[in-house]
Amino acid sequence: MMKNVIFALLLTGLFACNGSGPELKNAEKMVDRSEQKIVTGGTASNDLRANAIREDDVQGRIKWSLGLLQEELRKSAGKVAELGEVDVLLDENLTLVIRNKVGKDVLEERIGLANLNPDPKSFEIVVDNKKNPHPGIKLAVLSGKPGVGIYKNGSKQNDAQQLELFFAERDQVSRVASAMVQAINVAQGKL
Repeated sequence: MMKNVIFALLLTGLFACNGSGPELKNAEKMVDRSEQKIVTGGTASNDLRANAIREDDVQGRIKWSLGLLQEELRKSAGKVAELGEVDVLLDENLTLVIRNKVGKDVLEERIGLANLNPDPKSFEIVVDNKKNPHPGIKLAVLSGKPGVGIYKNGSKQNDAQQLELFFAERDQVSRVASAMVQAINVAQGKL
């Protein structure tokens, strides 16, 4: 009798988990940093005040950082073979989604920003050379935290222990590294 109950619970769990991963809550597409609204025309201090993001606006502060990631990935699309039409999204739970439409496939990387290690010493810089055609950065997942969910056409394929980002130019790597340090630290409540 007990075996039947356990089997039924396991079977129910299997059907409930269809491999699509956690549901995103109100994921919003990031706007390229260059396209984000900036107020100008007043005095320098008034312009600064008008453009400031409130300290308690965690999502707004993260979106500002991720806008740079969106912009640099868009600039690299077409130059980096693996990049198609790329969208960077952030949901209410601070889940970062990098959605890459390549041909008929939609590839996604999903990670809770707070699960990434913000220490630049933990970043792995990928130098473009004969082995690696494009420069990039690999951001490690904190020990004991859920990894980067890798999805293809909405179905989870596996988990990775690094978020890998590749770009067309080396200078894009340093800009994105700084933005990611800021976004991760804000998500972890350190900034």
